[in-house]
Amino acid sequence: MNVNEVAQLIGVPLDEWAGHCYQVVAAFLETDILEGAVPATGFFTTPEAYCDHAWLKLPDGRICDPTRFQFEARRPYIFFGQADECYDEDGVQHSAEMERLRAKFYPPRPDLVDAFNEILRNEKGDI
Repeated sequence: MNVNEVAQLIGVPLDEWAGHCYQVVAAFLETDILEGAVPATGFFTTPEAYCDHAWLKLPDGRICDPTRFQFEARRPYIFFGQADECYDEDGVQHSAEMERLRAKFYPPRPDLVDAFNEILRNEKGDI
């Protein structure tokens, strides 16, 4: 896909793609450029970057990330390929890391751990 032609087709100027992954993904979906594509959200993580992010999942198991270039300090291009370790769909890795960090602050008294966990569940809406 020619990135300049796609930008024109979806109606989002290429110089507005960086920092606007949700809008670009929405524009891809609205124009149905990639038949059968569905949106995915989560985090994009590298040693240099950590960001809430959106991309597209394709029916063949690959992903399409129109704004990946912004994390790589590259000229704009549209990434097609397998989701690598940089993609944390639904924040699963992020959530697990937060649980590990949170465990450091659990009260030392076993009789309070259940009450503490109940408070956490209520805050997350897992009532």
